[in-house]
Amino acid sequence: MAHADPVSESLERYLEAVYILERTGGAIAARVAERLGVRAPSVSVALRRLERLGLLRTAPDRRLFLSPEGERLAELIMRRHRVLERWLVEGLGLGWARAHSEAQRMEHAVSAEVVDRLYEALGRPAACPHGNPIPGRQGLPAYAGSLTLDQVAPGAGVRVVRIAEDTEESAAGLEYLDRLGLRPGRRLRVLSRLAEDCVRFDAGHGEADLSAAMAGKVWVDPEAEGADVLQ
Repeated sequence: MAHADPVSESLERYLEAVYILERTGGAIAARVAERLGVRAPSVSVALRRLERLGLLRTAPDRRLFLSPEGERLAELIMRRHRVLERWLVEGLGLGWARAHSEAQRMEHAVSAEVVDRLYEALGRPAACPHGNPIPGRQGLPAYAGSLTLDQVAPGAGVRVVRIAEDTEESAAGLEYLDRLGLRPGRRLRVLSRLAEDCVRFDAGHGEADLSAAMAGKVWVDPEAEGADVLQ
């Protein structure tokens, strides 16, 4: 059944969290609690509310999935959020790492009309400053990136296209990637792998090292056809 009642700001946060977690390893209640920084009982109450509204279902293995209507609402939330991020960075000159948290504070109070006007004023951007796609009236465009930095073989040149959505929650993580030059559009060359837990690369400012875990959050595209990747 289609949802008819307005969804509270609190429930919007849960919709957004499930939407992102579905695309970054799977959504379960424990991961929702961790992402939002809330206790398990509060998560259970909110998830039951979303289920009663027909916006969410729980699979037998306890994984969470949004219904078509839940996904539609989540994409509207993500559209507001990502357009606001672009405006904060490009229009106000706010730092790349702070845009996510500031947009979270604003997104629940901005109307669809204002978002649409900002979107047009910004030149109809395809993605947020972190490279993740902005949903439109036809749903969510494809995510950019054919592989993550930890999958790139030494010697290959790549271009950064986006930072994984779950990394946006950490301002410190974004600031760290920014200091290393790992922003969408930046070209770099992978130099070597240090054991299995570190990637050494050059993004134009000399050699730098990144843990394999963080490199797995940086999506890239090969700079040339036939660029090698790790098997």
